[in-house]
Amino acid sequence: MKETSPLYRTSGSIDIAGAARSILAIARTKNEDDPNERVMVQVKSNLAPTGSAILFAVNENGIDFLDEIELTAEQALAAFVPKQGRPSEKTDAATSFIKEMLKDGRLSATDCEARLEAAGFKKSTVKKAKKSAGVSSEKDGFLWYWTLPTGGAGSEERQEDLFDDDLPF
Repeated sequence: MKETSPLYRTSGSIDIAGAARSILAIARTKNEDDPNERVMVQVKSNLAPTGSAILFAVNENGIDFLDEIELTAEQALAAFVPKQGRPSEKTDAATSFIKEMLKDGRLSATDCEARLEAAGFKKSTVKKAKKSAGVSSEKDGFLWYWTLPTGGAGSEERQEDLFDDDLPF
């Protein structure tokens, strides 16, 4: 959706964002132990590949750089987007099913869809769950495959700890 894209959440006209070659965003994390913890993510990069997100803390001595994590601008800013629609237990169940199914690596899209259908999930639910799980579709030869986002060791757990849907802000 346009209104939830970080690119459309910049100040002023979209023309300003369109003219910029690179846009960075900074968001708070939900780390209650360190309320000064932030993450900087690249919203747009026309001249180079998008870089890793940078986790840092602001304190009286300046900035402490903590870690580089795999995190998109959409994920970092998701807490600030108002939820639309009703929560769906079926979508949550399908999301969990997909994450469990793909935990050991990529699978063919045909196989994934067949397993989800056999488990009783409808196509519209699968589409929402696939997006919620962050699944990417990749073509290899003549076949399409589903994969989950990858990160460094423990980065997925760290990312889930930093950005949850039940943030207080």
